[in-house]
Amino acid sequence: MVKVNPSFESVKSEILNAAVITITPMIARQWLDSTDPSIQRRLSLNHVAYLAKEMENGHWDLNGQPIQIDKIGNVVNGQHRLNACIESNTPFTSLVVFNVETSAIKTIDEGAKARGISDFLDIRYNAKHSVTAAAAMRMVVFWDSGWRKSLGYGGTAMKNSSTSLKLSPAEAESFIKDNPEFFEFIAEASSLHQAGENLVSKSLFCGLLWLVERENPIHARAFFGKLSIGADISLTSPVLYLKNWLREHKGGHKYNRGSQIGMIIKCFNYYAEGVEVTKLIQVPKEVPDIIRSKRA
Repeated sequence: MVKVNPSFESVKSEILNAAVITITPMIARQWLDSTDPSIQRRLSLNHVAYLAKEMENGHWDLNGQPIQIDKIGNVVNGQHRLNACIESNTPFTSLVVFNVETSAIKTIDEGAKARGISDFLDIRYNAKHSVTAAAAMRMVVFWDSGWRKSLGYGGTAMKNSSTSLKLSPAEAESFIKDNPEFFEFIAEASSLHQAGENLVSKSLFCGLLWLVERENPIHARAFFGKLSIGADISLTSPVLYLKNWLREHKGGHKYNRGSQIGMIIKCFNYYAEGVEVTKLIQVPKEVPDIIRSKRA
């Protein structure tokens, strides 16, 4: 097999000019103020918050993805990064390409698929259950950030908030460093979920099992085992009530994911306390605290 070594040379263009620039919040504001808003796509405040957090925490790297500015000064690619620079009040360094045709905006990022945390876990750790692990990890991280109180009855997590709900690679790596057993746990929890009725999503099952077992290792596996497989459940068990409630509302839109989480934890607390269920259990308006147990 003949190995071909490509040759590279610097190409100067009469049309495009490019430079690596440290962009300050003042520069970012000037460029955005000079841009016709009608050519921009809708700004995602959640994505801006995520990028701002990355910049503020020093996790932003020069990755070759350019800020692109057309011949008359419009930003045709990079508005989220520039807004994040302003929001975080943090300069960042980027490749900037000038004199781009305004019409080229329709081809920017065409067909691109953004890499998520599951891709990061797959590439960085060769994780077998990367999609489930990423979703469960995200749930745990934001639970620990105190956001669970917004997940209650009829609500959506951080609804109408500009705070980022996205997990960054740096946050994921920090989590794995602190919890090296996480991937092995996800494999075990996934197997337990797959062995049963699948009344909730795998990521929700795994994320909640991690949270509950962390607080109450005495009762967690037994409860989630019964919830999944359904063996040896009495007629007045909160597990049986929960399974029936989940079956009744599976695929429906009356209760959101936060309400599911609230009901599961509420029924777990009843289970851990040995409470028998003889009447209707109300859906909690806030996600309850998990009843703790001493580690064996």
